Amino acid sequence: MLFIMNQMRSEFQVLVFDLDDTLYPEIDFAFSGFNAVGEWIRKEQNIDGFAKVAKQLFKNGKRGNVFDRALQDLGVNPNLNLIKSMVDVYRKHKPLIKPYPEVLDFIQTYKGGKKLGIISDGYLLVQRNKINTLGFDKNFDCIVLTDAWGREFWKPHPRSYNFIMDKFGVAGNKCVYIADNPEKDFITAKKLDWLTIRIKCPGGEHSEKLANLEHEADTSVLSLEDLKNIIAR
Repeated sequence: MLFIMNQMRSEFQVLVFDLDDTLYPEIDFAFSGFNAVGEWIRKEQNIDGFAKVAKQLFKNGKRGNVFDRALQDLGVNPNLNLIKSMVDVYRKHKPLIKPYPEVLDFIQTYKGGKKLGIISDGYLLVQRNKINTLGFDKNFDCIVLTDAWGREFWKPHPRSYNFIMDKFGVAGNKCVYIADNPEKDFITAKKLDWLTIRIKCPGGEHSEKLANLEHEADTSVLSLEDLKNIIAR
C-alpha cells in the first residue's frame, strides 16, 4: 500500500471523488429529507411522527420503500399520489448536510497541486442541491453529475471517467478515483488504468459490503485523513 501511495504522491495529477458517503455522510441527507417530508405531511395531511419512524427504519437497514413502510407503521394508506408528493418534497428540499470533518482540509492540501474532481450518480436536482449546500462548486475543478446525461450513463458507464481524462488531458494512469461502493465505482476506473481507493467511512451504507476482486478497489482507507497521513509518510 505504501508503494502505491508513494506512486500517487509523485505521479498522479488528478484526484476524483465520489460524493455520497465519500465526502459527506449520506445518512445526514436522508434524515434531512425525512425531516422535510415529516413537516410537509404534518401540515398537508395532519400526519404526525413520520420523520421519527422513517429514521428508525433507515437505521434498521430498510432503505427501500421507506415512505410506504413508515406510513403503514403510522396506520396510513400509502397511496400512489401521496407517495409521489412525498418523494417530490424529499428530492427538492434544501439539505442540512456538512462535509466530513477532514474533507475541507484535504481539499486545501491538494488544491492547486492536483486537479480535483467529482463523479457522482443520483437524480440531478438532488445531487446539485447537495453540491451547492456543501460548497463544493467552489472547491473542485470539475464536477460530473452523470444524471445530466441520463441514467444510462450512471456508473459503471465509462463516459464520466473518459470525460475527466479529456477535460484534463491526461491518461488513466494519472488519475485516482476515491469512492465507497464496490458494486459500481471501481470496475470501469480500473479498466481505464486509474488507481482506485475505497473509503470505508464508519456508518457508510457500503462500508461493510464485500465485493469480488474485479469490482474491488486497489486499496482501501477508513477516511480521507488516513489517506492524507499515508501520502505524507
